[in-house]
Amino acid sequence: MRDSMEVRSPSPQGRARKGEYTAQNDCARLAHVPQDSCPERSTLSKAVAAAVTETYRAKGKYDTANERQAGNVDQLAEVLSKARAAERAAERALQEHINQHGCKI
Repeated sequence: MRDSMEVRSPSPQGRARKGEYTAQNDCARLAHVPQDSCPERSTLSKAVAAAVTETYRAKGKYDTANERQAGNVDQLAEVLSKARAAERAAERALQEHINQHGCKI
């Protein structure tokens, strides 16, 4: 019995036989990857990712300023605190949405 993913030459007419693997069939299959079933969950997930990124960015700036003993450490601490609060709020909104609508991650 042949492996289903085995590459075989196309039929004499130049077309793939039924069930035959070809690069073109593979590309077509990958092009039809299903989108998120819940657009709101997708939006909330992206907001969480953006908030996490901003928290890392603020933490890096704070750590650098703290190491150099720069004068703006207090301002950066406040920015970091706000970034962490925004991250928690985004995570909470996503979790509430998942709990309310039963969305899968």
